[in-house]
Amino acid sequence: MKSKKKHKTLLGRKVLPLVISTQISASFASSILHGVNDMHRACHMDHVRVRRMVEQAKRELRKRNKEQNWMVNSIHANGTFDLVSDLGYEQNNVSRSDFRLLIRK
Repeated sequence: MKSKKKHKTLLGRKVLPLVISTQISASFASSILHGVNDMHRACHMDHVRVRRMVEQAKRELRKRNKEQNWMVNSIHANGTFDLVSDLGYEQNNVSRSDFRLLIRK
């Protein structure tokens, strides 16, 4: 019962979605670099180059998240949340560990 009340207090609060470290496939990295999903080219890419591209994409996503005002829009029974930004973007089924509460000023 206590956790339900805790989650209810998050509704409408301003948050910052975190860009978590994920394993990204070489085909995804190739699509970032070339704009197409070309698996042949992706398989022959240098590992360091792929890592650099993924880190650059994560930096850009962090920057975009910071430029927007995000808030908790809804809470699901399974403990996940839907976040919405002031620009109309949504992130669905976000776990509590994937966003940070912002302190009200």
